[in-house]
Amino acid sequence: MLKRLIPDTLAGRTIVIMLFGLGLFHLWSLWIYQLGIEDLLGTTREEQLAERLVAVKRVIAALPENEREQTAHALSTATMEIHWSTSSLVNPGGGESHRISLVRQRLRELITGIEDDHVRLAFADEGAPRERADDDAYHHLLLASVQLPDRSWLNFSVSMLRLASAPDHSVLGSLTAMALGILLVSVFLMRSVTAPLRSLASAADRIGIDPASADVPQAGPREVRLAAAAFNRMQARIKRLVDDRTQTLAAVSHDLKTPITRLRLRAHFVRDDELRQTIESDLDEMEAMIQSTLDFLRGDAIGEEIKTVDIGTIIETVCDHLVDCGYDVVLRADTHAPLSCRPLAIKRAFSNLVENAVKYGTRARVALTKQQEALTVTIDDDGPGIPEAELDRVFDPFYRLEASRSRETGGTGLGLTVARSTIRAHGGDVMLANRSGGGLSVTVTLPVAAQLCRPGNTS
Repeated sequence: MLKRLIPDTLAGRTIVIMLFGLGLFHLWSLWIYQLGIEDLLGTTREEQLAERLVAVKRVIAALPENEREQTAHALSTATMEIHWSTSSLVNPGGGESHRISLVRQRLRELITGIEDDHVRLAFADEGAPRERADDDAYHHLLLASVQLPDRSWLNFSVSMLRLASAPDHSVLGSLTAMALGILLVSVFLMRSVTAPLRSLASAADRIGIDPASADVPQAGPREVRLAAAAFNRMQARIKRLVDDRTQTLAAVSHDLKTPITRLRLRAHFVRDDELRQTIESDLDEMEAMIQSTLDFLRGDAIGEEIKTVDIGTIIETVCDHLVDCGYDVVLRADTHAPLSCRPLAIKRAFSNLVENAVKYGTRARVALTKQQEALTVTIDDDGPGIPEAELDRVFDPFYRLEASRSRETGGTGLGLTVARSTIRAHGGDVMLANRSGGGLSVTVTLPVAAQLCRPGNTS
């Protein structure tokens, strides 16, 4: 499931990594900003609280005793409750807790001239009954008693909970807009950076289609330029290899056919007709094998032009020829199936497949179907089929199930090899399977929009 969520392209994966990093940075920035706001609000509130304590002390101390309690009550707020009394709310005695020491230290920083013996501090949960001490409200309720000059006391109960700050939507919007801007620029830059890679992939697809194709432009980042240069060198080596092999095959073809021709001439001087026919038959077989081998090695369609043709028409021509030769062939192709291909190579491939069906399976039933992205051709016969262990080996060059290797019972062993090589050169494939009711089923798939490769020994 996780692999499906990961983009398949380099640009997509880079963008996901950037999004992940930007998201973490965004959350971290918001967290830092929130902490700063809370700290600022807390510091401001503490300063206001200290100033209020000093101001209330001065006001109450200047009033007569009969007005102090009423005035103290009037000066109370939602977070600070004030009372005047002749006794202290916080009883002295015992050592101060660590929390109280921190509060007292903060008060010294905010209020200059404060004397410890005139201010008593305690939290409500300290010394309270156990059931109340566990209450979170008591844990954050600070009790303070400030002694006035006449030795009476102002008693404060102050909530130490900091108010939650409301989210700043303007800052959130600004950060989001910044992240989107960075994302858009990153997408544009990544597509620009990976464009040379796409050109390199297109050039790789053209190998074998056009031997004179231009070199890949060496542009983009240094790594891409190095890859393009290496690709161009590889393409040049492949061209030299193909040219050398073509010249070698031409020489081999001439050298092999010359002695065969001399033997054929000498066979005419043999007076025994039966012996002469046997020699000529062997020479024909040798010449056919040599020609088939040379055709296979050089691809047999290097110079053929790519055209858009109707595959149904090609298959119909193959089937009609075999019917005229007396074979039982039935074709079912009710669809128009145009395909850009090398027509002669495709015709030869289907000829090999259908001929195998009628040769080993008595009759052939051929069907052509068209999907949205591919053409499918099935060829069924009524023969004995092929052992499961041999289904892949029959595509090997010169491999034949018939061990005698007689031309009366089989060909040179290159028919299926050439057929699959040609089909794969057109972006498709050939699959063999034994039918449940007996016989062999050959399935050929050809993509409608395929990059053509150089046919040859691709088995």
